[in-house]
Amino acid sequence: MDRKHFMDIVAQVAVMLGGYEVFDDFPDAAKPLVNLKKGHEIIQISNPNWPAADRNKLSISGIYPYDEKHRYQISSGDNPPHIRVSVDKAIGRIVRDIQKRFMPEYLRALELAEERIRSAKQYDDNRHAMLSRLGKIFNVEPQRLNGTSGEWTLRTYNMSSYIRELRVGGTDVELHLWSLPVGLAGKILIIIKEAAENENSGK
Repeated sequence: MDRKHFMDIVAQVAVMLGGYEVFDDFPDAAKPLVNLKKGHEIIQISNPNWPAADRNKLSISGIYPYDEKHRYQISSGDNPPHIRVSVDKAIGRIVRDIQKRFMPEYLRALELAEERIRSAKQYDDNRHAMLSRLGKIFNVEPQRLNGTSGEWTLRTYNMSSYIRELRVGGTDVELHLWSLPVGLAGKILIIIKEAAENENSGK
């Protein structure tokens, strides 16, 4: 299929699907390939060059968002939809195929990806808040591991020579200590004992 024929079909599909704009983001691609965009929805349409039997078809797939650390994209295990539709069909039939065979599963997968991103952001925000609260004790600010893409952490060697590692999750803190003087260990155990007693008594 030549590129002009492909673009004509895609333009009509975009109009009939309703509200989508055509973006020719890959003008130098070996095969015709465009994105239809509407808000956060991105549908990718291409003309396969392999196998030969599919060269007269449109290949329809979805683009899914990443979180700010480029994770939580939909994986193959989530069964994201991908269909192929013959261009020999009338435009109305092509659009109905996309609406029936592709759109319901695409929107389901898109919602799943966005929910994962929201959940990851909430976890990240909670982690940062808890580390900030703990770091204030030693006047230490949280930092991200590996620049801007890693987890929030506190540099424990700037806090106390007794702390080996401090891990913070969404709601809990895991604290690992080096060997402690008996007196200090006793004070920590008393604090833990009193906290457990208060929790058990409902205070």
